[in-house]
Parts: sequence; C-alpha cells; structure tokens
Amino acid sequence: MRTAIFLYEACVSRAAAQAQRDVNDYRQREETRQAARQGNQPARKLEYLRNALTHGLRPNDDEVARWMRDEQTLAHKLKEFRRQLFD
Repeated sequence: MRTAIFLYEACVSRAAAQAQRDVNDYRQREETRQAARQGNQPARKLEYLRNALTHGLRPNDDEVARWMRDEQTLAHKLKEFRRQLFD
C-alpha cells in the first residue's frame, strides 16, 4: 500500500515541479494533480489503485480490481507504473 501512495505522491510532486508550481501549496498541487490525470492513463490508473488501497474500498475499475486480487500482479504493475511515469 505504501508503495502505491508514495509512487502516486511522487508523480504529483514531479508534475508540480515540472510545471514550476509550489509542491508544498495544496491548491497548486491539486491543480497540478487534475492536469496530470488528463491524458495520462498511467497516472489516472495509479490514482484509482492508490485510492482503493488507502481507503479500503472496492475499485470501480475492473482492471484495478484484478491487480488487487494477486500480490505478484500488483507488485509487477507498481514497477510498471514507476517505469512509465519516471523513466
């Protein structure tokens, strides 16, 4: 769970820094988060996964639900997100 949380927050922080926004300002981070989701499928899917894990809710996305059913699949997907978002 922590991996998904930290990976998602790193994604938002990086997008904020690239947009020359204050990463410590909630409003600016929120604006950056919303902009980062648009047109960025990996960021959106990571957000769904992070929310499901953090809040203990069943995801509305069937693909995310499938990842959560198997620990190895989840670990593989988190590594894939890291490569997609940061390499």
